[in-house]
Amino acid sequence: MEYYYRKQGDCESSGPYSETDIVQYQEHQIFVPVYNYSAQDYVLETLQQKRLKLSLPSKMNDPFECLPAWPDTKDVLSEDKLRESMDRTTLFRSFTKYQPDDEKDNLLWSHYADKHTGVRIGYAWKVQPNCNGELQGRCYFLEDINYVGKRPVIPDNLPDLPLEELRQFALNNAKAKSRSWKYEDEVRLFVVGEQLQKEHGIFSESTTDGGLALMEYPTIEENGMTFLKFESDNIFSIDFGCQCSDDNFKQAILNEVKTNYPHVVVCEAVKPKTGYVLEYQQIFP
Repeated sequence: MEYYYRKQGDCESSGPYSETDIVQYQEHQIFVPVYNYSAQDYVLETLQQKRLKLSLPSKMNDPFECLPAWPDTKDVLSEDKLRESMDRTTLFRSFTKYQPDDEKDNLLWSHYADKHTGVRIGYAWKVQPNCNGELQGRCYFLEDINYVGKRPVIPDNLPDLPLEELRQFALNNAKAKSRSWKYEDEVRLFVVGEQLQKEHGIFSESTTDGGLALMEYPTIEENGMTFLKFESDNIFSIDFGCQCSDDNFKQAILNEVKTNYPHVVVCEAVKPKTGYVLEYQQIFP
């Protein structure tokens, strides 16, 4: 995972840095920039309400999501019970790594942004390097996905594992995906459920810390769905797809940006004259 930082009170960022290199900047605001590709549906609502819809592990688009391999010796945990446990304690939001000028960009636009008619939003999430799944006062943490050829195997002694080993297995299992998904280069936002938030003393008060206005990112429930709240400074860019021709949609997004996200850079993706790497033309500010 690559890290960036902002000095307190500064809008400009520096990076990328590795986990080792970023240690010297701990007094600054350290964050991970990631992208989310989506169709036009709910984009304006997301910006206006400053909240992201989260997904249950069982509702992800991969049937092998968080599904380990069972040992040959005995069935230590049923698939239904495993998914029920995951859904009760953890929610996800998937992003892709911040990698401008990458040909894989085309695939993500095609698959997740309604054939290049949607948008790509850049988010900056405050993190603590080397957190290894520790919450550290927040209800979320970020992890790179591991693309593997075999699913993690449930230990025979799962019920007897020490808590730390059990937690590490659960994290490794939730980070594992088939190598066929590698083109996504996914960074996953893990958000713990309300019960664990209370156990870890995570509340909904807002705080301010340096160049990014921060909240403790509380979750909210509405109509059977869970959302993660964010602040305007958690967004750093919005890009329209190269086939986004809905002028009314574009204008509505631009009006919202000008009013509530004036720091955000807005671009339009355009097809290059040669090659396959999309180019981006800035239209705001």
